[in-house]
Amino acid sequence: EIDGIHIDDYFYPSGLKESADKVTYEEYLVKNPDTELSDYRRAMCDAVVSRMYAVIKEADYNDIFSISPSANIQTNYDSYYADVVKWASTEGYCDVMIPQVYFGFENATMPFEEVVDEWDAIEEKKVRILYGLAAYKVGTEDTYAGSGKYEWVENDNVLSRQIEYIMSKKSYRGFALYRYCSLFFPQKAVRSQMKLELTKVIDMLKSAKS
Repeated sequence: EIDGIHIDDYFYPSGLKESADKVTYEEYLVKNPDTELSDYRRAMCDAVVSRMYAVIKEADYNDIFSISPSANIQTNYDSYYADVVKWASTEGYCDVMIPQVYFGFENATMPFEEVVDEWDAIEEKKVRILYGLAAYKVGTEDTYAGSGKYEWVENDNVLSRQIEYIMSKKSYRGFALYRYCSLFFPQKAVRSQMKLELTKVIDMLKSAKS
């Protein structure tokens, strides 16, 4: 017995060559002429996701189908051919979406608040949005964050501030912390900082309930 099925991360690999699916694309063109390769690939992702949803619901309608895509909506669409806006706003694709918002507030290219606001702005959502947060970055250098690379080292309240922010959004239905070992078996160097972060998060959630 299971409660649901979850698929994580990417769909088409980034930078995929045209030759990779040339044969099936040409077969598709027979019945769907003038279809661009990018549109074909998005149609294939749509078909896989919608079929998975249908199979899961046929087995047990109460089982949950969730997807955890990249948090960059445009990159999903252009590079991975995953139309996450369609999946979030159209019935029949998934029940829950968990965008990987693994960025700090000071991230130079993908600041946390801007990314969350973009997901929050998706209209007429048909799915629950649970924001995926980067517990694994607590106390560590964020290598690709540019000018914000030391944010997680210098602050012991990034997670709690992020949760406070997403709780203020109309789309908020919860959050997920990645990853399990970072929470329950943190490296010695970040153990005290993780404890501080989790204490603040727990206190905040208790306060919100009351």
